[in-house]
Amino acid sequence: MIQSKCSGHITLIFSIHDSSLLPRAQGSRGVGICLEDGVRVELVHAGKVSPDSDARTSHGQSVDIPAVYSKKGDLIVNIYSMNGEKFSGSDSMYHDLVSELREMYLLSEYDSFELNIFLELPVSQGFGMSASGLLSASLAFFEFSKKGRLDQYVRLAHRLERKYHGGLGDVLGIYLGGVEMRTIAGSPGAGGFGVSFGSKTDVLLVWEDEGKRHTSTYIDDPKWKLSISEAGDKCVDELSSGAWNEDKWESILENSMKFSNDSGMLEEDVRASFLAKVNSSIEAMGLSNKVQACLCMLGISAVILPKSLDQEIATDQLQNLGKEVQRLGLEYKVSRIEG
Repeated sequence: MIQSKCSGHITLIFSIHDSSLLPRAQGSRGVGICLEDGVRVELVHAGKVSPDSDARTSHGQSVDIPAVYSKKGDLIVNIYSMNGEKFSGSDSMYHDLVSELREMYLLSEYDSFELNIFLELPVSQGFGMSASGLLSASLAFFEFSKKGRLDQYVRLAHRLERKYHGGLGDVLGIYLGGVEMRTIAGSPGAGGFGVSFGSKTDVLLVWEDEGKRHTSTYIDDPKWKLSISEAGDKCVDELSSGAWNEDKWESILENSMKFSNDSGMLEEDVRASFLAKVNSSIEAMGLSNKVQACLCMLGISAVILPKSLDQEIATDQLQNLGKEVQRLGLEYKVSRIEG
């Protein structure tokens, strides 16, 4: 059995760049954070399908005829939610992943596999679960096959992420790690480019359980694309000045709030109401001068971050804040910035 894991990813700021006919050139510019919680994959090789073989005689001698495989290898996909329950509805992208790897001759079409996918965060809440799952599965198959180059597997994960409209820059963001800024849209290894810095900082993830929003609702809508891209590019241009390091933290938080307002995200009643609940909980716990709630794009969710990386919030304080938001009907989980 091969195990692989990739981080989750939160987008704080982004602009949409999907006009290219090539999926590898599509993506987003933006700023995001990678999380230690993500998607864990177990890959089990179930062997090859049994060949049909035959033996014939020629001039009294037995002659072995090469084995002929009469059927293709199987793939069983099991997806489990963060609560350990069986999850359905997303297995088609993993079947496509294996089909594409077979067509690229990176996997034999006669090998059978079982793929167990363990989600550590909720789906459709802006935590990058589809990208994390695809990338983690791709890396597991790369370790199994020992064929091709790593960038082929990463680009395929990005291409399938685009096919299923799961996200724009999550694969590149996860590839960069830590606190990242994507300055050129696209797939890793195919034009996509960005910078990152590391930070081992505890954060609090908060979401509304019934408030899921699929990314395609926004990135495929012309009006949203315009308002999001104008706001996102403006923020990225501002953040691109100077070195990308921990000194940018305050500016990242400022531009995250600016993007939420200028893009129109906070004009939606459901997001405005959600953020009001989160901020009221922060105030009730007396943490307004220490933390800031930033919307996660594009769920009904937020990540609560320290206002200064030099003054991290203790884990028990975040747990207590989580219990406060839970009292208002929201869900929470303490996580950590990966990198």
